[in-house]
Amino acid sequence: MSEKWEEAIQQWYTSSHTSKLDYLDLAESINPSRKELAHNIAVIYDRTCLSSRVHLKNFKLLIEKNQELEKEVKRLKTSIKTLTTLFSENRPLTKQEVQDLVAEISKQPKLVEEEALRLTQNLY
Repeated sequence: MSEKWEEAIQQWYTSSHTSKLDYLDLAESINPSRKELAHNIAVIYDRTCLSSRVHLKNFKLLIEKNQELEKEVKRLKTSIKTLTTLFSENRPLTKQEVQDLVAEISKQPKLVEEEALRLTQNLY
């Protein structure tokens, strides 16, 4: 914003009829004229308008940037939710779960063999 502000001030100094401000100090005058007061008010008005325009443009840029960031946050939240779901569905096995699965798998050939023996005994 400071660059924009500096550019706007420089443009104002070069183009404004109220840019030379040395004569605006009315503190020394006992009775400033209406013309001097009106001119001082015009200078203050010009500065206020310039400042307002610069601040409005900057505020608009900030709002646009904020909207972009809100969209990005929303997208990231959705991604996090998806990743959390995937992780919970495909969570890695613990050491104990692996040991239990290995034990269960090692028992299966014995079960098949025992079942075959039982069936053959039932046939006789």
